[in-house]
Amino acid sequence: MMCSTTLRALYAVLYSFVAVILVMALWLVLSTDLIMRPTAIHYDDRRVTFVRETPFGDVWGIWSTEIRVTGTGEECPSGRNRALYQVKDDNTVTYYLGPWADRCLEQGPPLVIVDTWQALLFGVIPLRPVRITTVIEIAE
Repeated sequence: MMCSTTLRALYAVLYSFVAVILVMALWLVLSTDLIMRPTAIHYDDRRVTFVRETPFGDVWGIWSTEIRVTGTGEECPSGRNRALYQVKDDNTVTYYLGPWADRCLEQGPPLVIVDTWQALLFGVIPLRPVRITTVIEIAE
């Protein structure tokens, strides 16, 4: 017969296993677009206009952008950056690409730009990311 200490240890392992499975299932179900929905992004040289919805109020998140020059395969990643996505009347934000993009922008189109956003539930727990891919074929 098993002693109560062994049974407690087995239950603890079982509960831990179930908790891990539930957290993984929750991560699969909860995506960033539930609490922060990127709806459009437009590039005009270095100027970026980003439209997004935050239906549940301000959201902390992580964003990254990677620019790829189609002809040469050159890649210019922004790195992962933390940001607060605040509620705005028109849901539109304008910002400019930083020096990290210089190498790729100087080579010019054709470019593929991949923008990734990952909301942080309670400001800490990363949800599944969402991505928007933009292809820029000719210089304007």
